[in-house]
Amino acid sequence: MYLMKIYKNLLALILGLLFSILFLFALEFIASLSIVQNYFNQIPRLTSQEQNGPFQKSITSYLKSEAHILYSDEILRIASEEGIERDFGAEGTLKLRPNSHFHQKLISKKSKTLIVESDTTYDEYYRRKTEVNPKAKFNLFLLGGSFTLGHFVGDQENFPYLLSTKLKEFQVYNMGIGGGAPNLMLYDLEEKINPQRWQNIPSRDSIAVYTFIDDHINRVICRVECYGSRWMLELPYYQEQDSSFAENGMNQDHLSQLDLMMLKLFSQSSLLKLFKINYPLQLKESDYVRFASLVAEVKKRIEAKNSLKDFYVLLYPGMSSHYGRQIIPFLEKHKIKIIDLSNTQFDNQIKKQLAIPGDGHPSPFMHKLMAEIISEQLSIN
Repeated sequence: MYLMKIYKNLLALILGLLFSILFLFALEFIASLSIVQNYFNQIPRLTSQEQNGPFQKSITSYLKSEAHILYSDEILRIASEEGIERDFGAEGTLKLRPNSHFHQKLISKKSKTLIVESDTTYDEYYRRKTEVNPKAKFNLFLLGGSFTLGHFVGDQENFPYLLSTKLKEFQVYNMGIGGGAPNLMLYDLEEKINPQRWQNIPSRDSIAVYTFIDDHINRVICRVECYGSRWMLELPYYQEQDSSFAENGMNQDHLSQLDLMMLKLFSQSSLLKLFKINYPLQLKESDYVRFASLVAEVKKRIEAKNSLKDFYVLLYPGMSSHYGRQIIPFLEKHKIKIIDLSNTQFDNQIKKQLAIPGDGHPSPFMHKLMAEIISEQLSIN
């Protein structure tokens, strides 16, 4: 009788565990469907007339060819590259060749629609082109990642270029790097991307503006998104040494096997992605201190190259409200000025125009807004 009771309890426990596992699998499946549906809701659809048009037929031929790169499960990136080399690899290197041109299209696999098409041109100094202002009195360095660089927007549509046409007293330099964060900015300032990037710049009073989004924290601290995008693990790691920072391998070299295992587990769960559950669950104060110290080091390195009048961190609208607000006091300890746009509200009609559908990078419209905002902030200060 006693053994029978134990058997029943054990059976109930096993059935309960099996039910829980099946329930979690069902939730994972529903979550993955929800994520995909949210994505497809952003993609424009073709009209019946467009579906039979010449452009649609050209897309279909692209899909059948080998001339594309899989950008994600739902997007194809069709790219024509001339002289661009990007490879973090084992040595953690990234190289951009001078006078290079990059033409690309993003296409939805499901609806077979063109999402965006753009050209990116780098000048002889490995920087994205801006207008030359021969009468400029100041330098304006625009730092950041792909939002600054102008990922998927044209050569004359990104906000650094637009600012170079508005602010004639400034020579504007687009120092954005795709995938950038303070650790990659330091790597760049040490002339490891290319020695000429920070050379051939007149020595005069300068202002630097670093456009921050929450994801930059993940590129330094390495959370779930870091594992989901392998290149983040291979970003250079900077360690504090004698009141400064020195490169010490890559991000992945400073994660334990347990951390790597947990990051892999979390990155593969649609349920955790849907509810935005991260690992580690919360950032520690030391993480904010480290990030702010790296930004301060970027400021110090630019000061060593140029007479830096002001250094701003711009909290990008809608994509910096989580970590950006929390990092402000840590940045202010380093006398870094803040342009806080994190809680900027847009009406629904404008919201739809702010990002490239299905991708999330700023649209040409948003770049135009950013140019207006930065121009206004600089005139006020």
